[in-house]
Amino acid sequence: MKRKELLLVFIALALGAAGYCIWKYSMPGISPHRPGLQGSEETLKIDIYFASEDGNLAPEPRTIYKTAEQSDQIIQTLYELMKGPQKAGLFPTIPQGTRLRGTYMDEDQTLYIDWSRELVANHPGGSTGELATVYSVVNTLTSNFPDVKRVKFLVEGEEAETISGHIDLTQPFEADPSMNKAR
Repeated sequence: MKRKELLLVFIALALGAAGYCIWKYSMPGISPHRPGLQGSEETLKIDIYFASEDGNLAPEPRTIYKTAEQSDQIIQTLYELMKGPQKAGLFPTIPQGTRLRGTYMDEDQTLYIDWSRELVANHPGGSTGELATVYSVVNTLTSNFPDVKRVKFLVEGEEAETISGHIDLTQPFEADPSMNKAR
């Protein structure tokens, strides 16, 4: 190859790598540490719902950064849910290893959440566990974000029929406050 051709190949590879990095790190919903989140001085108090010993959902207070975009606050909230509880007597509802692939809100105020396959593959199963997973997400989001009326679960970008065989995920879910434990 001539020197000019090598230079063009190098430039093409460098531009491709740069383009990939820009695409990967600018996608909404992928990282809770996107620019602008950590720099904010203002915070919001939210409640994250985890499974409790009695089979209900119990709130645990958390703090997230206040941002201009509600979608960033929703993503931070989901990451807090994925971290699991800090209080004794509460249990995680999102299986370990599950990743958040993205979120999208439609004009009907339905929030679509795209989870990685680990939501299904690592779920412990059982109808109670599956209900806790679904409603910990739904009740957490609808109680903290009035614009979210319904939540639809996706797995790897596709509509999921169920998490572990008990709950029909083909329709969006509205909040079920009866599952929340009284404070």
